[in-house]
Parts: sequence; structure tokens; C-alpha cells
Amino acid sequence: MSRTAIATTAFCLAALALPAGALASSRDANGDGLPDGWEKRHHLSLSVNQSTRDQDHDGLNNAGELHRKTDPRKADTDRDHVKDGAEVKTGSNPRKRDSDGDGIRDDHENAGMIASFANGVLTIKLANGQTISGTVSDATKMECEDEDENEIEHETEVGNHNQRRRGATASAARNGNATDASSTDVSQADQGGRHNGDENENENEGVEDEHGTETETHHSSASCSATGMAPGAMVHEATLAGGSFTKVELVS
Repeated sequence: MSRTAIATTAFCLAALALPAGALASSRDANGDGLPDGWEKRHHLSLSVNQSTRDQDHDGLNNAGELHRKTDPRKADTDRDHVKDGAEVKTGSNPRKRDSDGDGIRDDHENAGMIASFANGVLTIKLANGQTISGTVSDATKMECEDEDENEIEHETEVGNHNQRRRGATASAARNGNATDASSTDVSQADQGGRHNGDENENENEGVEDEHGTETETHHSSASCSATGMAPGAMVHEATLAGGSFTKVELVS
């Protein structure tokens, strides 16, 4: 048998040894960078380029949905009342309702976009559709969060809920998120009862539950100044207390 015949035979045997799913997932019939298996699972066309389309109108195209492991057919994959695209822009994880594990759901963290900042008054258009305003002073803690920091993920088995809570406490301590009884999160107060019972909803595809198998590495946020608070700048988190912002964390 010739070397060519031997090589061809070996290739065929190797192909037969691979699971059918592995072969299917590597195919990309329309050359749009999205595996056929993923497109079929989410009922997307295999004959038309789907990478730049946004069927669920969440501000994240299909290429982004694949990269973030979100559902291209659901605008709010983790059901936290914030669209997937808005969570990505504000540095949150669109597959986790509490991205930083601080016990406060993402839609209650005052994340959004700066609408205006003039005469010491900051107005933020929140990712959940609301708007809040407050004063900024020298006492306001300013931080800058690198958007990519929230994308550093480690898939690992978490032993139990206590381990997860200890990790959340450590994360809160690293970021200086001390709680103050007099501090009020406006969006949380306004929406207080809205999420009651939400945690009992069936989880979507890829969403982590209370005993989730995904943890994230968060790096300490660098300090930055109020000069970066221009209209259109994205806010990862802002704490409002008594009409004044005690903390504003921007997405750099």
C-alpha cells in the first residue's frame, strides 16, 4: 500500500473515531464564524451570515453572544431585568444576576451611562431604564474598572454555598464596599419588591444558580478622577446616599 493510501486510511479512521457532535460543531457552512451546531441550537440560518445580527435586540450581536456564552434569542439571559448588551457595556456578567458577588443584583447596582455632569451634580441613566441624580464632592470615591476584568472567568466546581459567600465577602472587602445603614441605593428602593420571587424562576441556558459552578477573578479597581465623568461614559456601579454619591466606579 502506498504512503498516500495509508495516510488517507488513517485520516478516515481518525474522522470516524471523533464523536458526531465534535464534527458538527467545527463546521461553519455560511462562513460567519459561528459554528453550525450553535446556530442550529438557537434556530439561526446556516445559509446567511448571522454574526452581526441581533435577533433579540439586546445590543449584543450574535458573534458577541457566542463569545459571552449568552442566548441570542433572549435579550436578558440571566433575567435580572438588564439586557445582555447593557450588562456587557457596564462591565457586568450577562449570565450572572450578581456579577461581583456582593449580594446586590446587577439591576440594583446603579450601573448605566452618564447622562450629564455639571455644577457638581451627576445624572446617570441606569441600564434598567431609570435615571438618578446626586452631587459629587471630594468625599466621593472614584474608581475605574477595566471592562476586561469581568471577563476573566474560571470554570470551577464550588463545594457549597458557604464557600461562595466567603468569596463574595473577600471580594467586597478588596473593593472597599463597606455598608452603611444610612446609605440608600435609589434604584433598589424604587424597585424594592420587583425582584421578590424572581430568584425562583427557572434558570436560562448558561445562567449560574445559587450553587453555580462559575467563579470570577476581580482585580482591584484603579482610582480615577471626576474628570472622566463625561456624558456617555459607562458606569459599572454607583452608590447614592442622602442625595450624594459616595462611590462612582467607571468602566475604562
